[in-house]
Amino acid sequence: MLSSKILLWNNDPSDTSSINSALLELGFSNISTVNNEIDFFFELQQHTYVVIIINTLSEENLQYDLLSSTTQNKIPVIVITTSTSIYTYQYINQQGNITYLVKPIHKLTLGTTLKLLSAAYNINRSIYITGKHNERVKIYFNDIHFLEVEGNYCFVCTQHTKYAIKTSLTKLLEELDDRFIRVHHSFIVNSHHIISFTADKIHLKQWILPLSRTYKKEFLRRING
Repeated sequence: MLSSKILLWNNDPSDTSSINSALLELGFSNISTVNNEIDFFFELQQHTYVVIIINTLSEENLQYDLLSSTTQNKIPVIVITTSTSIYTYQYINQQGNITYLVKPIHKLTLGTTLKLLSAAYNINRSIYITGKHNERVKIYFNDIHFLEVEGNYCFVCTQHTKYAIKTSLTKLLEELDDRFIRVHHSFIVNSHHIISFTADKIHLKQWILPLSRTYKKEFLRRING
């Protein structure tokens, strides 16, 4: 989890550094900080984050449409606020991926929450792949967008790199977890990176993958489950 990328939206003008400082003291150095909605959504489009932290002053500053969009992205969210509103608590409690912390919080509470999220969302799970110079490269599951087969090779595709492995998709799928779904005889998709889909296509941030009739029924069952 320490190498995982965290997006921090600091929406509390009275608290510009304490959450960031607490994360650094806990060993989390891969942090992007924004303070407005435009930058927030830009970061989500450009990078892969494993946790979102929204540090906000009160219920009035909490944007429910934004929380709804993060729920659709299936990224775990920690909301840190002074609000003790029962409405806010009930709303967040109904969302499947949002954790609610009321200020003031201790850095160890934040650390424990991140650790629990890591376990619940399998954030730390990874696979070792042989790189260009025969070195063993550790790839976190969350960083894999999709897998593609061409001939005798599978290609593990992250945001910026393709890694080739001489194996079958079926065998590789056995090493992955249930976030990965077979959608075509040549493709497996990481469901956490799906933006939208149609009857025959799956849209990711940078790619469009085919959705074949053979795998469509199982795909719909898994994605709606």
